[in-house]
Amino acid sequence: MNYIIVTTLKNEELYVEKTIYSIINQTVQPIKWIIIDDNSTDHSYEIISKFISKYHYITLEKNNEIKLNEKGARIASIVDNAVKNTCLDDINIIIKLDADVTFKEDFIANIIGEFISNPKLGIASGILYYKGIREKILFPEYTRGAIKFYRRDCWNSINGLYHTTGWDTIDNESAMINGWETRTLNFPFNHLKEEGISQGVFKMYYTAGLYYGKIPYYWPYFILKLLYRIFQKPCFISSFITFWGYVKMRYLISDKPFPDELSLSIQNSQKKRIKNILTNFYVWNLWNN
Repeated sequence: MNYIIVTTLKNEELYVEKTIYSIINQTVQPIKWIIIDDNSTDHSYEIISKFISKYHYITLEKNNEIKLNEKGARIASIVDNAVKNTCLDDINIIIKLDADVTFKEDFIANIIGEFISNPKLGIASGILYYKGIREKILFPEYTRGAIKFYRRDCWNSINGLYHTTGWDTIDNESAMINGWETRTLNFPFNHLKEEGISQGVFKMYYTAGLYYGKIPYYWPYFILKLLYRIFQKPCFISSFITFWGYVKMRYLISDKPFPDELSLSIQNSQKKRIKNILTNFYVWNLWNN
């Protein structure tokens, strides 16, 4: 299977070279790697430029088109725009890749192998490690935004990415509605910095709340989400900021960019999770009494 990679980055001079080496050392090389520098003020652009003459498939551009302020929406829009401007006639897989991840030489080949063996697999990612700690996978059907593999036919059927924060959840739901499978596969990759740190903690939680209000999240599930986050730093404040973002979007701004079918699918998934939580809690109590 032939594949392309799309990466958007801003101020990743500490990590981008490591990501580049991860790609150029892969056992299966891309047809094209489109890197879009989103107006970096560090040396990211110069670092990437060193590799262009040696590796013909790497192209480096500057983002002069997408001006959205919301970080998640901006990233999704830049990636989506890059794919739309690329000829995909001979491409089977599209990879969205962050500029701060590393992985073994056979990482891409292994995941592409899963697409070959399962024609219904539409979206996939590996398992994230940060500082050597494996992320706990609660919902394996939800894939990681840091590095995501899309079957081209699946990408086309979901019409690319929604230009919003939470695009990496929305695409999974949209793919499943269209009959595709989405999977977190047991192939590790390393995230070199903490997610969301570049936009600041307060803005990260506030933006998350706005996104939850856009869906909108099923109310009891949203409350559980707040309780889960209540002791994340800054304690209590993180949940309050998320709550305010949710209320503002759902009841004051009332921006509803998603089709009813997609919102309903997400809410139904959340209801099933609550049911599973309650069932497991009941079984646990029976076992311990």
